[in-house]
Amino acid sequence: MDKLKFYEYYSFIPVPDKLKDDLLDSEEQPLTKLENLSHINIFLGTNNSGKSRIIREIIRKEITPVFINKETQKKLSSVILNTKTTLQQWMITKCKQHWVHLSEILITNNFVLRSGSYLFSIPEYDKLFNARISIIDQNKNMEELLKKLKTNTFDHLEVTGATSMGLAEEFSTQYKNIFIVYLQPLKELLSELLFKENFYRIYIPSQRSLKTLFAKADIELNIAQQYDFELKDLSDHPDSYNNPNGIIIETGQSFYDDILEHLTTGHKNRAKVLDYEQFLSKNFFEGVRVDLIPYTKKVKELHIKIGDEKEQAIYNLGDGLQMLIIMTWPFFNFENGIIAIEEPELFIHPGLQKKLIEIFATHKKAQNFIFFISTHSNHIVDAIHNSKNISTFTVRKKFEMFFEL
Repeated sequence: MDKLKFYEYYSFIPVPDKLKDDLLDSEEQPLTKLENLSHINIFLGTNNSGKSRIIREIIRKEITPVFINKETQKKLSSVILNTKTTLQQWMITKCKQHWVHLSEILITNNFVLRSGSYLFSIPEYDKLFNARISIIDQNKNMEELLKKLKTNTFDHLEVTGATSMGLAEEFSTQYKNIFIVYLQPLKELLSELLFKENFYRIYIPSQRSLKTLFAKADIELNIAQQYDFELKDLSDHPDSYNNPNGIIIETGQSFYDDILEHLTTGHKNRAKVLDYEQFLSKNFFEGVRVDLIPYTKKVKELHIKIGDEKEQAIYNLGDGLQMLIIMTWPFFNFENGIIAIEEPELFIHPGLQKKLIEIFATHKKAQNFIFFISTHSNHIVDAIHNSKNISTFTVRKKFEMFFEL
């Protein structure tokens, strides 16, 4: 799976179906998409304002975020401009040759040239680069246009008023010649423009702990049923199934299994654990060595050894440290994805709340993830002002079942 560096992309998410009638903008108009997304997206609001509901809907499998590469977009704009300029110059030259009055020439963004009573328009090009058409549809239109160029067929090439001037056939031929030059680089850039690979969808609910509360499968199934989630897998549940597009629920209950599996399934996975131990040491334990040790006999539990301290069960750590481990392990365990976190501030010291946001914003492993966070914490809000690539959204409940974003 390719890595998705979200900071290189402009992204937006279509408003989930379950929220289409509930999300309003500041002018009380229905929202069609959540725009101006960043690497970290924080939703603020009072209790019962709807912010947690929004982030839960965002990570559902039917929601397809659009990630547009910023650098590729610049290159694409340059090629489009060159294509447009070349076509316009040829059209103007032809107008001059046929004594078309030039003072009234108007060339629009939709590739329409109007001169007096003559109208030249290029519907295929308009379909491809009209600003009102989504980037997804532009990709589809690109494929259609390429097929037309190969077969030399255009359904409705319009050169209104040009037939009597003998320009229609010449216009069509030149149109094709110009586009052949530019369409291949356009196609290549469009293929690079969008990130199309699958990515993980990870939900970290407010109910989380490294203490063994119930069977992991039962907890995940309960949360999935509560929010109508389809889980990615639940192999240890009697009604086991596997859904590659489903949601991974991280409550901390699977941390023992994750570490045990990584330490016993090859060098690459063992290296992940070593990398994570070094991360914990540097960020939360003042640089002293940290070892994670899964025990498999008698009682299955995960121990932690911190420097010269006595080894202990990991659930004996303070609740705040347990929360930090649960929220940071996913971007070591997975390659990329969307992580939705409810109230990351729970049980965490104010200074470490700021530290957590800093880690999300700057750590190299976290760069391949996009975060959606609901919070009440002023300390997290304060951390926003010191970090880049963070967007904030204020959610207000206007009236029953309607939310203003």
